[in-house]
Amino acid sequence: MPTINVSRQIEIDVPINTVYPLITEFKHWPSWSPWLCQEREARIEYHGQDGEVGSGYSWSGTRIGAGSMQLSKASQEHIACDLSFLKPFKRV
Repeated sequence: MPTINVSRQIEIDVPINTVYPLITEFKHWPSWSPWLCQEREARIEYHGQDGEVGSGYSWSGTRIGAGSMQLSKASQEHIACDLSFLKPFKRV
């Protein structure tokens, strides 16, 4: 299967130390993620050390489907995640 790269950049007028853990520590995502906010009762499971490369989470819900995300790169200059969708359409 081909790899798809999606990139987005935005400038936020707050210190990096405020924003960085909100992105790299997945336990914060249910409070701001537009997808997870759609289905607060979705099942979420976390793995790995919060904020460390290799950490991640998986989700499963009736509205948001199922999948997983894992932190693959993390520095204050660049954050990257590997994302896999399982339902409604499998895309790894």
